[in-house]
Amino acid sequence: MTSDPKASTRKKKSPFSRKYQREIKLQTILSEAARLFNFQGTRATTLGDITQSIGLTKTSLYHYARNKEELVYKCYLASCDAGDELMDEAQHNATTGLDCLGNFVKVFFARWDDIDQGRRPHTAMLIEIPTLADNHRKEIETRVNRHFNTILGFVQRGIEDGSLSKCSPIPTAQAFLAIVHWSYVWYGSVASEKRPAAIEQLLGLIKGGISATRYQFDKILFHSLDTQLLQGFDRDKQNDIKRDAFLQVGSLMFNQRGYMGASLDDVAEQLEVTKGAFYYHIRNKEDLLYQCFRRTLDLIGEMIKRADEDGNNGAEKIERVLRYLFNIQHSDEGPLIGYRSLPSLSMERRTEILSLTQASSDQLGAFITEGIADGSISDVDPWIIENAIAGTVDAAPDIATHMNFTNNSQVSAEYLELFFNGIANRS
Repeated sequence: MTSDPKASTRKKKSPFSRKYQREIKLQTILSEAARLFNFQGTRATTLGDITQSIGLTKTSLYHYARNKEELVYKCYLASCDAGDELMDEAQHNATTGLDCLGNFVKVFFARWDDIDQGRRPHTAMLIEIPTLADNHRKEIETRVNRHFNTILGFVQRGIEDGSLSKCSPIPTAQAFLAIVHWSYVWYGSVASEKRPAAIEQLLGLIKGGISATRYQFDKILFHSLDTQLLQGFDRDKQNDIKRDAFLQVGSLMFNQRGYMGASLDDVAEQLEVTKGAFYYHIRNKEDLLYQCFRRTLDLIGEMIKRADEDGNNGAEKIERVLRYLFNIQHSDEGPLIGYRSLPSLSMERRTEILSLTQASSDQLGAFITEGIADGSISDVDPWIIENAIAGTVDAAPDIATHMNFTNNSQVSAEYLELFFNGIANRS
């Protein structure tokens, strides 16, 4: 046994030092702030909530953060630091690009378990980046883009070393992150003893897709929001048409700027109307957010109905739902509201939206059951597939931040390639 030559020079942090005590206290504050931000949203969380939760006075808190914006920024920095560590660990002992992606999934969920068990601090979901001060926002955006580029590098490495199928790197990287990151919705509800099996199921989906055989994407005719759909929103009244325009612009603003950064003035200005006209249709900003969610769920329901009519088997019906919704996301008829804004709703409204979302998931679950029965879908846990679908739809608009495209049909197929056929090279 050889000793580490540097060991004798390392100085152990003393728990009695002021620097150590400050670091521990700051970590405690950031962890609890992140937990509350994730659960009840940045808007609803006050500094008083945080100090009360950890038994601290506001005066003491100001020694670590001057205001809530600075506290959010420091929480986001801590999340980025955790992301850096995650990316490094994913590459450890990896010999292929597929190894890197598989390690990423395993380490991602291992860290989640550590957080649940109190072995690691909570990390904040980065959902209000646009509300940060310019210098803070640019720093966080740079680090988030660096994480995406690392995943993109794993994909490109896998294509080069033959461990991944020949795919379009950017849509594949985005689809991979979409499916993994959506776990913030469902993983916490999985019992600890069932988590290993759930992770293996998710890994199996990512590597092999849901299709029982190699899925071939057809050039399908996308549905648009025609008169039939508009009637579903009572479009016989002119006011309903105007109201829907508010919801489209509102969804765009919330997706781009977060709840705190979205402004009713900007919504009214973009539509060239007065705020008085706005308030005729929408009561306040939270009501606008709520109505955006209701519109999104109505559209999802309509596309599920049409996919049921158009598809010949379970896999085709799911494909059509996803491609119809992808087209809406990237057309003048979109976007759909991103679920990252959900914590900004009141708890009552959040519960209602989640209940309606579950109803849509149940409809998709029927397609999955049908696909397993007719042989078009492999034997993957339907619940895992449902959540993968939700993550895939929710993150679809983010592709536009990494690439420019005009052919929705082509890019949607590239984006969904992972979901249906997986990323692992089958040759």
